[in-house]
Amino acid sequence: LSRHLVRMADAQMSRARELQARIAEPVDAEEDDDVTTARAALGAEITELLTLAGENYVRLAWLNTLNERRSSLAMWTAASLFDEAGRHGRAIELLRRFVNERGDAEIIPRVLLQLGKALQAQGRYAEAVETYQRNISAHPRSPHAQAAHIPLAESLMALAPEREEEAETALRRIIDDATFFTPAAPEYRDALFLLADLFSRQERHEQAISTLDEILKRYPEDPRRIRALFLLAHAQFKSALAIKAELLEPEFAGESKRLDIERRNRLRRGAELFGEVIADLERRDPQTRAALEQVYLQDARLYEAACLYELDRYQAALERYERAAWLYKDSPAALGAYVQVINCDLALGRREEAQTALRRARYLVDSIPDERFAEAGQFESRDEWRRYFDWVEESLSRN
Repeated sequence: LSRHLVRMADAQMSRARELQARIAEPVDAEEDDDVTTARAALGAEITELLTLAGENYVRLAWLNTLNERRSSLAMWTAASLFDEAGRHGRAIELLRRFVNERGDAEIIPRVLLQLGKALQAQGRYAEAVETYQRNISAHPRSPHAQAAHIPLAESLMALAPEREEEAETALRRIIDDATFFTPAAPEYRDALFLLADLFSRQERHEQAISTLDEILKRYPEDPRRIRALFLLAHAQFKSALAIKAELLEPEFAGESKRLDIERRNRLRRGAELFGEVIADLERRDPQTRAALEQVYLQDARLYEAACLYELDRYQAALERYERAAWLYKDSPAALGAYVQVINCDLALGRREEAQTALRRARYLVDSIPDERFAEAGQFESRDEWRRYFDWVEESLSRN
């Protein structure tokens, strides 16, 4: 019976791999609804095949209860297949039962790691944290326990801002423990990226800049390079704004010249980095850009212009804001660009052009589709923009 179960499971897994290869084939941007429906059907069949294979391995595990090693590997394989199929609840059930019944098994650190990942995939972050911490505490020298530090940090960051200090500690354990992880290790690289995310989220600009600089120097070919470039540019821009605020404080009066030089240097560096993001993404086929890359490109165009504006390079900023307003004319992002077009025109003494830009912006408020405002959220409603541009018009008429 054991051999029959293995053959059945292997056949189901082999068929699932064949179907996965078919789904992985390049997508035609013009593919019709029938093809899309067929792909969805293949995905459902893959899920079913992996689930059936997993259940066969569960039966195999119980048939071999007296053979600890064979039973453990079969249960582990079953849980892995359920996870791959997206059946995380079933995987969690099996893995927890395994931990409770075979707590001294050789593969327990590996099982705990997989259990934590299954819980994390379901958004059960507190339970995932507890599982990862148990693994690290009970098996500190196991590679599978050490590998728990990254998902542990991810789960802590997903819980609440109050847990971010713990997340940073988990990540620093990887970076500081040369016994297990060198800069060539994937975990070391992932820890640096997560630390950069954490510093950016907390607006710890100096730490973000130094961490992102290290990432770009060490891993220039990493596929996350664009994200690192964008975050570094953003940190330079935000730190420049923080220095600008310091210049208004009396206690920094004696350092105003030095601080202003530093502010401008950071703005120039930010503009340069945003320009790199734009150039890199513009070279790519728009059809192949990921949704997040489209966001980076849009924001980089607006932030590059903002850096130039803060540097008093109003003409250069104006050109970029006008291009962004045109490119995103179906999105509320264009309205934000038009606000700055008006400000640039006024800074250049072009009052009539500012009035023209205002008229274009008011027209755009009424022409942007409702769904684009819905995507932008409650803080960018059509009525809010109408009221804002009413106020701008009143301000221009008074001055």
